[in-house]
Amino acid sequence: MSETIQVEVTPREEVSETAVLEVRDLHTEFGSRDDPIAAVRGVSLQLHRGRTLVLLGESGSGKSVMARSVLRLYGRNARITGSVRLGDVDISAADERQLQAVRGERIALVPQDPSGALDPLRSVGSQLVEVLRQHGIVPTRAEARDRAVELLRLVGIPDPKRVVKAYPHQLSGGMRQRVVIAIGVSCNPQVLIADEPTTALDVTVQAQILELFGALQDSLQMAILLVTHDVGVAREVGDEIAVMYAGRIVEHGPTAKVLDAPAHPYTAALLASVPTPGIARGRLSPIPGRAVLAGESMSGCPFAPRCQRTVASSWLVEPDLVSIEPGRFVACSNPIRPEERIAS
Repeated sequence: MSETIQVEVTPREEVSETAVLEVRDLHTEFGSRDDPIAAVRGVSLQLHRGRTLVLLGESGSGKSVMARSVLRLYGRNARITGSVRLGDVDISAADERQLQAVRGERIALVPQDPSGALDPLRSVGSQLVEVLRQHGIVPTRAEARDRAVELLRLVGIPDPKRVVKAYPHQLSGGMRQRVVIAIGVSCNPQVLIADEPTTALDVTVQAQILELFGALQDSLQMAILLVTHDVGVAREVGDEIAVMYAGRIVEHGPTAKVLDAPAHPYTAALLASVPTPGIARGRLSPIPGRAVLAGESMSGCPFAPRCQRTVASSWLVEPDLVSIEPGRFVACSNPIRPEERIAS
């Protein structure tokens, strides 16, 4: 890209290890208090400046609910407990006025469906201007319009002076997704949450969007939480991976270690079910049974009914997420041992 918004860039080797966003023991429940649906159960994680944490798992595992719970987007429809801190701001204790000030400016969301996120009756430029003016990023409307054009250019949209006047229905799916990303980064947020941002896009556009995320992160030094069910996407963009199942994180660690040598049977089964060029058609290993959905009642390990490594305790006690090596965590009564990973 020929032009970028002028921002202060911090080299990766100088990036602070202090967490930009810290989530501790996050729980999200829907429904009545007498019969709650626990969609997120005790999730803890940290995001660091200039790094991407991928939240990986099947549909229904609680990934998107967890990401949106961080921003407290469910209002009174959910009971959210636990701690969410964004630097010096305790999001979990903030009132609506404080949340409005933080959302968009310091922490932003790129939703899965750009068509649902954009107002079909307003030009994309007016929607960008609204965000910039709402957070006081620029002092005048004229400067906000100029900045909107810059932002569209930043996300790789050709002829941004034309597109800024366009309505969402006049743009392709990939272009709409770029507009949503432009809105997300318009205030130079510290944290960007991307919820399945490439699911509805074809492979070529998907690659372009992922490349765009990398370029924006290098320029703006954001921390990114990327939600996906796509192992290929996770491998391409993640510095770390947290694997979710039934509302909990069951494995967490550096991307290469988690994907090349999984310790949790669910992670291994997920990888074995993914088509790769080296596997002949019909040779995939589907995970037996059905996924336990986040919020479904259970006892013991929720993966036990589908797991080939169950032990007696698997049916009785849900294992805690514990450290198995520096920076590596797993929640399993019978994890895959290092020698087994090498042998496989």
